[in-house]
Amino acid sequence: MDAKAREQHIWEYFHAVGMTDAGAAAMMGNLFAESGLDSAKCEQLCLNRLRQYDKGDYTSETYTAAVDLGAINRETFLQPLPGKHYGYGLAQWTTEGRKSGLWDATRGKGKSIADINAQLGYLVAELRLSYAGLWKILTTSADVEACSDAILARYEEPANWVSQVEARRQYSIGYLKAMQPEVKPNEPGFDRQKVIELARSEVGYLEKSAAHWKKYGAAGLYDKTAGAGSDNYTKYGYEMHKIYPEVMDFPAAWCDAHVDWLFMTAYGVSNARKLLGGNFDDYTVASAQLYKSKKAWKPGGTVPEEGWQIFFKNSKRICHTGLVIEVVTNAGVTYVITVEGNTSSAAGVVSNGGCVRIKQYRVDDPAIAGYGIPPYGDRETAAKIKFTPHWVRDGESWYYRVADGQNAHGWYLINRHWYYFDKTGRMLTGMQYIDGADGPSWYMLATREVSEDYEGALMSSDVGGRLWIMDA
Repeated sequence: MDAKAREQHIWEYFHAVGMTDAGAAAMMGNLFAESGLDSAKCEQLCLNRLRQYDKGDYTSETYTAAVDLGAINRETFLQPLPGKHYGYGLAQWTTEGRKSGLWDATRGKGKSIADINAQLGYLVAELRLSYAGLWKILTTSADVEACSDAILARYEEPANWVSQVEARRQYSIGYLKAMQPEVKPNEPGFDRQKVIELARSEVGYLEKSAAHWKKYGAAGLYDKTAGAGSDNYTKYGYEMHKIYPEVMDFPAAWCDAHVDWLFMTAYGVSNARKLLGGNFDDYTVASAQLYKSKKAWKPGGTVPEEGWQIFFKNSKRICHTGLVIEVVTNAGVTYVITVEGNTSSAAGVVSNGGCVRIKQYRVDDPAIAGYGIPPYGDRETAAKIKFTPHWVRDGESWYYRVADGQNAHGWYLINRHWYYFDKTGRMLTGMQYIDGADGPSWYMLATREVSEDYEGALMSSDVGGRLWIMDA
């Protein structure tokens, strides 16, 4: 992954977990100051001291390889020299406690110590669990300088942090200008009827029970009504988790995953993200915030257009979502017609009902929190959608669609991981004897039991037989 691709990946990741543009840019600016956004960055002083005391002549890359191969164990990683602690990774985690958490999130799960997604996941977990006040700022504030100052003072906390305030502000402002997408609501391109028709076709789907999942696995998720239960097993959550495992939970409450799935299926992954405020999220509060951050939000009481994403609230927060498919007026009263996942046929907002249903509300219903407005474009212009490669599930098999009607075949690099697809385009898993330019060889491709998040990814092993997911 080159520098530009890495920046885009991190930007999209922070949006996916609910950060505002300002919050994401500020975090990137501070991480750039710490590590240059390099997840394999080992503090230079550590490398110098190891060389000085004949403990190894490393670069960041060879140090990382030594950790991954077991030449540097957990104890030595946490404390490279007696009584000394040095930084490593995106955030230059330094203390024994924080580096221990980093180890558990990476090596402890069979991944490289430098796995960028694992490090980003660990960083977000730290913010949510240990820095709740800072997390609130990063997910609500539009002031990039205030976000940058808060990260520096509360999260990074270098000894001389006051002297670094201005430099980090400038890094953060730079990322905000470079990464913030330009939203053009009137740019033609997306036919909203495509997602509306898909939403109607999904009406009647029922979530599945844990027993059904245990017996049939993923293949059992695709019959609309079989195996009904109340355990949140759905094809929507399953497929969105496959695409974005760090954010889209499975099994979990699925009204938002249902909307994300509709857009992903209708327009492709990249286009769906743009239409949904910048990214996917299965937490309704965070999804609404994505639209608000793009100034693509209308409050409850507004007469919406079909194709808008509707959000509902309870006494505490936004709690449920769906898709507006029609707006009608009868006897002077305007009604909003929706398709919602994880609801029921009962009147009113039902946020855990277990099925996909068409619902109806008065436009002035106080339970409507507001609407997210996807930038479909000119209503009179036919869809001119650029194809985006994406995963496709068929029963128990996965395929990777690289063009309309065309699947990947052979070895294919996807998000820094190698996958192998047979002649039909089906992704292979487990031990496979695959022919190549130098003759056939055995390869280990991750099974679901090894890693649900990286099923099918090429694996490697050390001399002791320990396996991990390879990064390209």
